[in-house]
Amino acid sequence: MGEDRIEAAAESGYVTTEVAAAGLNVSPRTVRDYIKAGKLEAKPQGEGVERRWLVSVDSLHSLRQSRQASADLPRRRRRESSGGENAAELAAELLATVQDLQYRLGRAEARAELTERAESSVREERDRLLADLERERQRADEERRRGEQLQAQLETLRASQTVAEASEGTEPQPSTEGAQEGVRRPWWRRWFGG
Repeated sequence: MGEDRIEAAAESGYVTTEVAAAGLNVSPRTVRDYIKAGKLEAKPQGEGVERRWLVSVDSLHSLRQSRQASADLPRRRRRESSGGENAAELAAELLATVQDLQYRLGRAEARAELTERAESSVREERDRLLADLERERQRADEERRRGEQLQAQLETLRASQTVAEASEGTEPQPSTEGAQEGVRRPWWRRWFGG
């Protein structure tokens, strides 16, 4: 995977520290240490917090070849040839690995905390919305019951009006006065009153 990314970026002649780390099978921190030690050629890009290094593909290939060549040497010969220098390099690489792992752990913990906070906020919002929904259902039930009561009262009033008008022997009249004004009364009621 790392070799494919390096080959894809080889056209530009420079790759990011992450791509270089994947190609060397080390952490990005170790790549930055190699840059500081002069084992890799790199140029800075950006400024301040946004500053990052672009590693020369040629220097990356030569470092990979030298690492592979040193891996081919028997362990005893490597220890004898490099002495304390190899142990210091190994310690520095281990330290860089530990620091990189601590950084990753910190990021993972921060992500977990943010996820937990987000889930808590979502749960609180869900509970609030469910309570609002329940109150709205109760209000709708009360309105429905009230409507049913008003409908029953209206039907009772209509039935009693119909009974009263039937006992008088007259046709049912609308119950509101505004409606009666628009209806013409028979001439004999107008003449004799009533």
